[in-house]
Amino acid sequence: MLEISEEEIITKMNDRTDCDIEYLIENVIPSKGRYAIIGMAGSGKTTLVLDQMVHVSLGTDWMGCKTNQGKILWLNGESIL
Repeated sequence: MLEISEEEIITKMNDRTDCDIEYLIENVIPSKGRYAIIGMAGSGKTTLVLDQMVHVSLGTDWMGCKTNQGKILWLNGESIL
């Protein structure tokens, strides 16, 4: 069985030159398709996504990655108002 680390998979995906992918956040969030953040409760998923959303809405770099400025819609399914 072939063993490959998660880091090697991500590196190989980011090194692809045979397709043009447009990103909201360079090499992190594609402009089209689906994107998921998965983790344990209290691990900071919401904080991470809110931080990403602010940077995309302002068009500023996020953690050294370029962003394409865009509109953001936040649908909170975690809290009861």
